[in-house]
Amino acid sequence: MKYAKSLLYGIIVNASNCDYHDYANWQLRCPKCGEPVYLIGASKRQEHARLAPKSKQIVIVRSAEVTASFAHFKGLADDVCENFNSQISKSYIEKVERINREQRLKIYNKKFLEIVGYNRTIRGCFFNAFKKVNRVDNKTIKSIEKDAIEDFLYVVVNIAQLQIGAKKLLEELKSEINPLIRFDTSKAKKSEMKQFANWAKALDVDRQMILVSEAADFLKTCAAKAITLQLFELSFSRLIFYRTDILDLIKVTDKNIEVQDVQYRTLIEFCVTELAQIFALTDWAGAIQ
Repeated sequence: MKYAKSLLYGIIVNASNCDYHDYANWQLRCPKCGEPVYLIGASKRQEHARLAPKSKQIVIVRSAEVTASFAHFKGLADDVCENFNSQISKSYIEKVERINREQRLKIYNKKFLEIVGYNRTIRGCFFNAFKKVNRVDNKTIKSIEKDAIEDFLYVVVNIAQLQIGAKKLLEELKSEINPLIRFDTSKAKKSEMKQFANWAKALDVDRQMILVSEAADFLKTCAAKAITLQLFELSFSRLIFYRTDILDLIKVTDKNIEVQDVQYRTLIEFCVTELAQIFALTDWAGAIQ
């Protein structure tokens, strides 16, 4: 059969665009019966001579190219499944991808913050940090926080910076022999580091970017607007962890307004960049299983 369905990514996969690494990681199944399939790689047979077993004569076997295909494991499928691929058209593929996309968006509506790693300990981190370095009342802080999350969301949903940054990080990650050296793992458990290393090793950048793009599109929905503060806090909390200059960016001083504006814009850019990293390194496929 020419096509298989990836349970991990919710897409139809063409055998000619698949290799054995993909087969192992994408959870491929027959689009009709749902049973596991295996990949038969493409091959090229050179013209050669052989001895015919019955006639004992020398015969010439012509050269031929065998295209890649998928096949059922013996005993795991009914007889008509092999013919199913003739029914797979462009519209069928688009339908499958649309249905899976809609299912993922439903999940995002319910537990997006949980998927990206937001928890209660992060709540109020920007408010508390701003209050710590500036002597202003709570009403002023809330007003500044409101403006900050609006500008943060505007940048996130109106430019391609998030997706570009996410893809660049993933490509760099795949080029590393040990991807863990790119991160501070001082507070990580050994089991967590092992799990991340295994995930990074099996990662397919293009397929991950399909899910990152969907997650980025989710940010344009009304449901996402309702959790913008939490996403901003999540990004800001990570910046506090490793950037020693982050508090200087939120400190109100007697500097002229142009300097203050540059600091503010830098803060927003840092937060967007951090969100791009969060999106890139989130196991979207695993989270929606």
